[in-house]
Amino acid sequence: MPNKADIVRMAFSRANGANGVGDPVSGEDYDFAARVLGALVAELVVAHRITLGFDLDNTPDRYLLPLADLLSHEIAGQYEVTPQGSKTGALMRLRAVHNPYVRDMDLNDNGATSEGEITAFDRGAYF
Repeated sequence: MPNKADIVRMAFSRANGANGVGDPVSGEDYDFAARVLGALVAELVVAHRITLGFDLDNTPDRYLLPLADLLSHEIAGQYEVTPQGSKTGALMRLRAVHNPYVRDMDLNDNGATSEGEITAFDRGAYF
């Protein structure tokens, strides 16, 4: 399982140029990013109603990239770099892994799932 240090390292690698490619994160940079990560998790709870049910030192694998992406957007300004992707996209990725859409594919509630319903579910055509 990834830990806080893995999230910070990944965030620096995704914030283009914030840290040299392959360079270790300095202690000062790590401390800064770890504080920002703590604030980011608090913001997720208050502003987005996303409560992470785990300790950042035991982060489930599926959360590594979304959290690193969000953190890269938060730290990029400090290093005057442009992170990959958008902050909105990163938040959407986090929401997707946190609350996976598990609606039943039986779209007409007849007790059976047809090939058409599976295709519609996969393509999102039922919206």
